[in-house]
Amino acid sequence: MESFEVNKILDLYNSKDYSDSDAYERSIPPCIPLRSNVWVFLDELEEFNFVRDIINRDLQNIDVRYKCGFYTLLIYQKGDFFAEHTDKATIYSDPEISTSPEDEEKILFTGGYELNRDYKGGNFFVDGKELDVGIGELFYFSRDTLHEVKEVTEGIRYSLHFMIENI
Repeated sequence: MESFEVNKILDLYNSKDYSDSDAYERSIPPCIPLRSNVWVFLDELEEFNFVRDIINRDLQNIDVRYKCGFYTLLIYQKGDFFAEHTDKATIYSDPEISTSPEDEEKILFTGGYELNRDYKGGNFFVDGKELDVGIGELFYFSRDTLHEVKEVTEGIRYSLHFMIENI
């Protein structure tokens, strides 16, 4: 993803208050002890349709059989985190994002992009190792791989999260 595309996503998101939208979800423990963060289901907001095209373009560079499933903007403010988990296990335990067994078979990987770095804390670990990618650099891993975002101690962390499906 090019830097101007990262900026377009963040500028568009920050140009409007989405907190009253059905696509906006704030998770706060103890209701959901696994995570404290904001999910914005961008695939439910027409003005963000271009994001799927960007993701699909980048996925096609890896394998022409890959395409983007649902995609979300994850927002972590001071004190927010996402405890260690796998997406394969989470998908069935979270009714907001549950999928059928048939759909689950199409999902190959979890993918994402970091969209900024002007925050402290919020380190992203995959399989116990800190992931070090550039802003707008695509990363992906198996859906049964443990991963987590440590607590953000200052600023706001933005990232895109999506499922990678087999066409």
